[in-house]
Amino acid sequence: MILCKYLDSAACLDIIKNQRLLATDPTTFNDPFEIYPGIIGKLDEDKTLRYVRNDFLPRISSATKEALPDFDGEIVLGDTGAFLEKVGQDLKPGLKEEIEKGLERASQSIGIICFCDPNKIIEGDDILLWSHYGDKHKGVRIFFETDDIKILSTNLFQVVYSFERACIDIADLSASAFNKNVEDAYRNTFKTKNKSWEYENEVRWIINLKECSQENGRSYIPLLPRAIRRIDFGCKCQSDEIVSILDNNAYKHVKLYKALVHEHKFSLNYGEVKK
Repeated sequence: MILCKYLDSAACLDIIKNQRLLATDPTTFNDPFEIYPGIIGKLDEDKTLRYVRNDFLPRISSATKEALPDFDGEIVLGDTGAFLEKVGQDLKPGLKEEIEKGLERASQSIGIICFCDPNKIIEGDDILLWSHYGDKHKGVRIFFETDDIKILSTNLFQVVYSFERACIDIADLSASAFNKNVEDAYRNTFKTKNKSWEYENEVRWIINLKECSQENGRSYIPLLPRAIRRIDFGCKCQSDEIVSILDNNAYKHVKLYKALVHEHKFSLNYGEVKK
């Protein structure tokens, strides 16, 4: 599958010189809603009470106090209404903490490589992509053949754009239903972004960090030169150093293009660059 990635020139040089690709920690993304599920639903009193008696109370001594620091554990089951209200107040903040802890744990074991689907980028949207991710048109756009990136992680998927977030529904706290609900929400939140990001036409690759090399707190997957098929230089890019490296025999197959500002439209043309 041919996918592209907008980068600054320094990142491009790292890719072609060191033959590697950065897998990013998902908690560092620029969207504050990124990978965080919402919480919806109204607590069902009967189901919540069963959950509290059978699961919540036995764990109150250690794990629950950590997950729900405001909950003191001194409760009276006689006043069910007040008790459930107290649990409801403490549960939502506790769930938020648990979600954040889960994402922190996940970020220690996975990285994400973000691409764009070039077949879905409409004319004009590439101007935004160059501006936001291509160092204000001073960077590059690299086209990769993902079939030639030989790693075991194969979780490659198209991002879905929606006005609704992936959510955890707390209406049913019975263990089996709740655990599946949480699992589905976590999975879908990696795949879902707000409609305002739709111009990116993003494709994501979830990478197991065990397959990565580590350097200065960053994670990299190996990249064979043949996986790079084309490089476009931004209309403001100083490309001499990149072109000199691409003169290497390993990159003789790579096609080079230069973005050119259209004479009278808000669009870019791409002219081939000879090595």
